Amino acid sequence: MPAVQLARLKSQIESLISFYTQPEDFHRQLLLLLEQHADLTFRSSPAVNALPPSVQSYHVPPLVIQQIERNLLHVVSKNPLPALALADLLWSDTQLETRLIAASLLGMLPSEHLDHSLQRIKLWARPDTDRHFLTLLFSKGAVNLRRFSPQRWLETIDRWISSADPAEQRLGILALQLLIEDRSFENLPAAFKIISPLLHEYHDLHRNDLRSLLTALSRRSPNETAYFLRQVLSLNTDPRLIKMVRQSLTEYPDEIRSRLREFLQALQR
Repeated sequence: MPAVQLARLKSQIESLISFYTQPEDFHRQLLLLLEQHADLTFRSSPAVNALPPSVQSYHVPPLVIQQIERNLLHVVSKNPLPALALADLLWSDTQLETRLIAASLLGMLPSEHLDHSLQRIKLWARPDTDRHFLTLLFSKGAVNLRRFSPQRWLETIDRWISSADPAEQRLGILALQLLIEDRSFENLPAAFKIISPLLHEYHDLHRNDLRSLLTALSRRSPNETAYFLRQVLSLNTDPRLIKMVRQSLTEYPDEIRSRLREFLQALQR
């Protein structure tokens, strides 16, 4: 972005941040700012729009959102409580950018306000919410939960996955996948333990979600994941599970992939 435009953007964002404690005014000014920086050409071209019809976006340059988040982090760290009312209002707007900033506000809350973050994540993570929004919520909204209270976040994920409701299970699978993709998360044994029941009582309903989760695990720790899968498949030789595991083999190093493929072939003899 040219220097003149960047200076203008910074001035606009400084003006926006001045409404931090006034949610409705902040929301109004934010929409004006997003409209001014929207990529109208991108928005009018369905051929290049990767978002589903249910997710509307201004397609502003990433720098715009980054600058807003940077300025918000500064004020939230000094005065966190107004962020809650602001986040509530922004999440009620279904635009991608407003929900992204709402999730970011939750992730900015300091450790003493994690109860508020977790409460809103649970409230906003409805089973019928589009996956794009859930991804924002679990990745950006749970930042400080992962950093300061990973056990509480794991317990929340475990409750979703342990639910009898398949829709809630999907919430847990996605949240766990995003947690595993966070390189600062190191408790992979806990992740294996949480998903184990879903694999021991496998249903094709979660096939794609579980395959993505196993892919994330294999990228983090291929040896541990391969060992875990051999343990699971020794107890459950459901052909559907074997097929799903075979479809997840592409991310493993050659040697581990070959050993797993041989193991799967032996199970089917």
